[in-house]
Amino acid sequence: VLVGDFLYSRAFQIVVEQRHQEILDIFAKSTHFIAEGEILQLINRHNPDTTEDFYFDIIDRKTAKLFEVSSQLGALLATE
Repeated sequence: VLVGDFLYSRAFQIVVEQRHQEILDIFAKSTHFIAEGEILQLINRHNPDTTEDFYFDIIDRKTAKLFEVSSQLGALLATE
C-alpha cells in the first residue's frame, strides 16, 4: 500500500509540474473518490454482513478508479 501511495503522490507531483488544468481536475477528483473507497474498506473490514454490491462499490472506488483515470488521461493526452 505504501509503495502505491508513493507512486500516486509522485504522479501527482509530475502532473502539477505540467500545469495542465484538465489533468489536475481529473487527479483531484479521483484522489478524493479513492480516499472514500479506502475509508469504506477500513470501516467495514471485519463486517461479515458485507454484501457483494458493497464490495464491488469499494472496488469501483479504488482499483477501478485507477484504471479509469489511466484511460481518461491516455485519451486526453493522445488528442493533444
